[in-house]
Amino acid sequence: MKIPGQTMYSPFFGAVHKTSDDDVHCEEGVHCEGDIHVSGAHLSANSWYDDKNPGRPYMRITGECRSIRGKMPYGVTKLTFKEGKGIPVDIFYEFSDDELASMVKKGLYRSRFKCPEEIRTNVLDMPITCNFIVVAPQKGSNVPILFADIADKHNIVTNSDDCGYVFGDYFKEAEEPEVEDDFLDFADVELEDDLFEQPEDDKVEEVVEEPEPAEETEIDKHYDAIYERVIEDHLDQLDTSLNEALADNKSAEPETEIAEEVQSTEVDVDEVLHDALISNMTDVDELLTNGALTDLSEDRDYRMGEIDELFRQNPDVVIARLEQVAAYEPSVEDVVKRAKAEAKRMAAEAEASQSKKVPQHMLDMAEEAEKAKNAEFDDFDDALE
Repeated sequence: MKIPGQTMYSPFFGAVHKTSDDDVHCEEGVHCEGDIHVSGAHLSANSWYDDKNPGRPYMRITGECRSIRGKMPYGVTKLTFKEGKGIPVDIFYEFSDDELASMVKKGLYRSRFKCPEEIRTNVLDMPITCNFIVVAPQKGSNVPILFADIADKHNIVTNSDDCGYVFGDYFKEAEEPEVEDDFLDFADVELEDDLFEQPEDDKVEEVVEEPEPAEETEIDKHYDAIYERVIEDHLDQLDTSLNEALADNKSAEPETEIAEEVQSTEVDVDEVLHDALISNMTDVDELLTNGALTDLSEDRDYRMGEIDELFRQNPDVVIARLEQVAAYEPSVEDVVKRAKAEAKRMAAEAEASQSKKVPQHMLDMAEEAEKAKNAEFDDFDDALE
């Protein structure tokens, strides 16, 4: 009789506890045959520390038992299970010496030696030992309920003598990898005349510079006109006023010797400053026009040049010149603000350093003490002689 089977994990197994003990009994160690639907197979080997067969290869087969055949209680000869509802099993097949010898010749220890397709995608008829919990037929029926399980289902050990399969014969020789002969024989290569010529796809297209638009040319002319007007209205006018002031200072006659000395000193300082200003003002205007003074802190030594030195000597003159240019060039207004801040900082540093200077009368006293000390040493030397 063929009936649907149930596993020990079936949800109906709980109903067994509600039945009478006379209607339920167990049967263990029943030898049956199972249909194993294989899901995978691979080769492995025992550990080299194994007591019986160290390093011996074997094959592991995993799958699901979906049918059990054999002599079972109440005349049942076959149990069937739905896919996914069967009993999972792990089978360890031990190869015989003859099988291993044949497999070694076929390439057992090569990388491309693998389990054949016939084993990995087939249904195997394997001997199994089953345990059953049997629920006797109820009144009015002769069909029992069998809950089945396989003993050592995750460690079923078998061989060719037990299962009837000689799996070693299923293996084929290892496939040799196809090696392409990539050796380049230059004798077979025809060199073209333009071997070293640059491919057309890699050639860089020559960029033809387009002439500047007429509008940009007119703008450049406009800026040049502004620059010339700045030079004419401010630089030349400043030069004239400075020369007149210098002539007036030279024509003045000192009343006393001290006044003459003071006056000559003031004229000399102004003359040096004015000469430096006039000689470098053209460079200043050029730097301002080219936008070189957009940042007072960036590349000072290289970009500022003489105007930077002039700013340290007389910052008020340079700031005045920058304010004149700012009237025509709004971008210079930010430079004027930074220049004023820098001049303020320089003035503070000068005042601080001046306060730290030693008074002149103290320097004179120290000098006199040094001279007296040297005189004593001279007298002592004379006494020794």
